[in-house]
Amino acid sequence: MKIYILLFSFMLNIVFSNAQNNSYDSKTSLIGSTVQSETFKELSGSQYKYKNFCKADVYIILNDGSIEYELNYNAFKDELEFIENEIIYTVTNPDKIIKVEINEDVLVHAKYNNYDQEEEGYFFELIDDYISLYRREIISHIASQKTFDNYGISNNDKYLNKTNLYYLSIYGSPLILINNKKALNKLFFNHPVLKSFLKEEKIKLNSEDDLKKLVTFLNDYDKSKMRKN
Repeated sequence: MKIYILLFSFMLNIVFSNAQNNSYDSKTSLIGSTVQSETFKELSGSQYKYKNFCKADVYIILNDGSIEYELNYNAFKDELEFIENEIIYTVTNPDKIIKVEINEDVLVHAKYNNYDQEEEGYFFELIDDYISLYRREIISHIASQKTFDNYGISNNDKYLNKTNLYYLSIYGSPLILINNKKALNKLFFNHPVLKSFLKEEKIKLNSEDDLKKLVTFLNDYDKSKMRKN
């Protein structure tokens, strides 16, 4: 009888152990392709957001909690890169990412309106609310007018660091670029006090602090209306 009990206990331990392993293995992970960055190695400046690859918490759809990765944001290519077994990979399943928490920043992959086309890209989340605010960071390549070397790259070429663009998402809609006050008033036509707020507060649409103040005002206005209704 004791032999049967011991055997039964042993089998339970195996089943429990396998269940734990399967639970871990079933977690959705980042998928990547190897990075080919040799072309840019002679350019001055950096194509990356952060000086070094950093530890980050990546929240992925269907997972409980986050998975830790060592990664960096390539603002030149608008790609997320991570290191695994000392190899750099570009993330190829960004649609599975909910958010990335890195160096006190929150990075998301979202749809946005680019003129008449809907595209996808990475944005830094500044305010997450009914009306949300995002920053898109762009690093451009500035070509030199001087003679190129044998590789077709001038030693005077560089990365221009950097351009910030700001976007709004209204109740979960694709992100919209904020570029002028006339379009902003038209977009929020149901906020009659917006025009006077912009004037009185001297809001500048290229100032991140001013935009945070603006989006907080818009959310407070909407929440006030909801409470009254």
